[in-house]
Amino acid sequence: MRFFYRLVLLCLCSSGTFIGYGQGTEPLVTGSFERLNLEEFARQLEAQTHYRVFFDSAAVRGVRITAQVQAQPLASALRQVLGPVGLQAKIDEERNVFIFKGGELSTALPENFLKPGAVATAEAPPQAAAAAGVAAGKPAGPVVRATSPAQVYEIGRPRPAGANSGRATLAGVVREAKSGEPVIGASVYIESPAISTATDQFGYYALTLPVGSHTLNIRGIGIKNTQRRIALHADGKLDVEVAEDMTILKEVLVEAEKDKNVAGMQMGLEKLDIRTIKQVPTVFGETDILRDVMTLPGVKTSGEGSTAISVRGGNTDQNLILFNDAVVYSPSHLFGFFSAFNPDMLKTVELYKSAIPARYGGRLSSVLDITTRDGNKKQFSGAGGIGPLTSRLMLEGPLIKDKAAFIIGGRASYSDWLLHRLPDPSLKNSAAAFYDLTAHLSYDINAQNSVYATGYFSHDRFKLSADTAYEYRNLAGSLKWKHVFSNKLYGVFTGTGSQYTYRISSERNGVNASALTFGIAQVGGQADFTYFHNAQHTLDFGASSLRYRTSPGSLAPLGTESLVVPQALPQEQAQESALYLADQWNLAPRLALNLGLRYSFYQALGPRDTYQYLADRPRSTTSITDTVHYGAGARLATYQGPEYRLSLKYALTDNSSVKASYNRTRQYVHQLSNTASVSPADTWKLSDGYIKPQVGDQYAVGYYHNFRSNTIETSVETYYKSMR
Repeated sequence: MRFFYRLVLLCLCSSGTFIGYGQGTEPLVTGSFERLNLEEFARQLEAQTHYRVFFDSAAVRGVRITAQVQAQPLASALRQVLGPVGLQAKIDEERNVFIFKGGELSTALPENFLKPGAVATAEAPPQAAAAAGVAAGKPAGPVVRATSPAQVYEIGRPRPAGANSGRATLAGVVREAKSGEPVIGASVYIESPAISTATDQFGYYALTLPVGSHTLNIRGIGIKNTQRRIALHADGKLDVEVAEDMTILKEVLVEAEKDKNVAGMQMGLEKLDIRTIKQVPTVFGETDILRDVMTLPGVKTSGEGSTAISVRGGNTDQNLILFNDAVVYSPSHLFGFFSAFNPDMLKTVELYKSAIPARYGGRLSSVLDITTRDGNKKQFSGAGGIGPLTSRLMLEGPLIKDKAAFIIGGRASYSDWLLHRLPDPSLKNSAAAFYDLTAHLSYDINAQNSVYATGYFSHDRFKLSADTAYEYRNLAGSLKWKHVFSNKLYGVFTGTGSQYTYRISSERNGVNASALTFGIAQVGGQADFTYFHNAQHTLDFGASSLRYRTSPGSLAPLGTESLVVPQALPQEQAQESALYLADQWNLAPRLALNLGLRYSFYQALGPRDTYQYLADRPRSTTSITDTVHYGAGARLATYQGPEYRLSLKYALTDNSSVKASYNRTRQYVHQLSNTASVSPADTWKLSDGYIKPQVGDQYAVGYYHNFRSNTIETSVETYYKSMR
């Protein structure tokens, strides 16, 4: 697109008089062109005629030129060569040749185009938009790419004299210049008046600003502070590329977003950037994000050698772990010694401990949201590592430059190989191995539509000598479609699937040889919308639905000598749905409020048999009085209720603030365990007529203060939490 703007500017800044085909002053063209792409044809044409050739490479991708030309005038030769492939050409007095597909190339100057400082416009004339391959009438309009801090970028068409008042919405995407990766959580703001926002997981931002001239500031972790000058006339789009901030550290010093803990609305949020995570000393040479999460305040491990976490007094099953919005039930390898996530694939890790946003639900204590990188849209690259027990490899690169990219990574252990070389027989006959594979694709179809696909698979196997063998698998995937309806409204439509299974087998005693299996799976869909109403209100709303299916357990004999009787518990299934709405309301320059409501609805479904028991007696096989059968899809239990979200921030000074929050959460799935720490033998149970949902309420208050120009950050939070 940068090339296209060069083409349009040359068109507009020329005299506007085109020499028609067949002018006698044109040079003659001779050549034999066999299946040449347009780039090669243009080079040969420029060499023969000394004319300059311009075209939009994206619009003519895949075009091949085949023609024989003998001493023909330039215009006639272009008509002969380009006509069969559906292209046209224009020649101007400046010896420029413009090749385009369909329509007409306008030479009309936009109003006030030559006003001092005006360099680019976010709203081109309809003909120019068509030449750029941008359909006129799209809600978000053409996109300007801001690459220079010295230029002034015009957004929207200038208004008539005396009408430059009111407000307009500026939106766009912040990307890294080197890789094309969207920048998550960057602050985008102007200083006067003080209006700010933060980029979301897609790097998208939207600001409603007064019409006029502004300096747009972009700051974030791992990027250089960036400024762009804009002249805002009407709604428009401005994409910004920022440079990576590479600092040689003598010690770990985190300075980016220095004042976010004071100025930000969210409390109880811990955000880890992968660049920071990789600076933490590692065990066995492997960066482990879950170990880093355990160092955060309010987070404790459930036991030595385990990555299961307890957040603010909650149980280990009360943490929702999302990998690009897909649920991961077992986030560790080898009983918790290694994280289940390849660090080379990750971009950000966010832990919500309180004031959980309304879009999240299903767990009581926390949400751990893990996001992968989109892949390098500029060039191919890779990374890897070799450790004492594991090795990893990651590859990434563009599928279509600046539009589509892939990133794929895998890890594997060779602990089996090491164990087999130990002299101790009990260890020599043991096994402990794992591998995982992660893949992610991203494709920016156009300025309004992007799609993302993620897949994850892991496998673990552990056996000590001739004892019991443990084997478990994780499978997770997500497919997202982001659509920009307008500068103020965009939506993300997501489909997810997750599965966790384990198998515990023992063949030490042939008579008792058996295998025990368990599995839980879920599929779901959700739609999330963000509406930037104005500088005071930002609305988030949406809906989601999940379908659970569990195989609670099956026992099967192994081998011909086994006397174990096969058994299988009947499958269970349920449906969980929710609606939510949240409004971030800036009441005053120093006061902000976030109000949200999530309403969840749960149904336990058949087919299933349930038992009726004697009153005032323990529920057991001896107290059963009747059996009730529910057919497929029949509702055997229903639970529902509101989940409140409320948070408040008041800035005492520029360096200090107080925040308060309250949230209610509901959890409909439960982990059953017979150990202090999480193990592969743990199972998950769905709520039904006898197992009711968990409900939690948390109140939190915090004080935040930064000293010495934000070089020293302090905060204290206190909370009260009840669960039932």
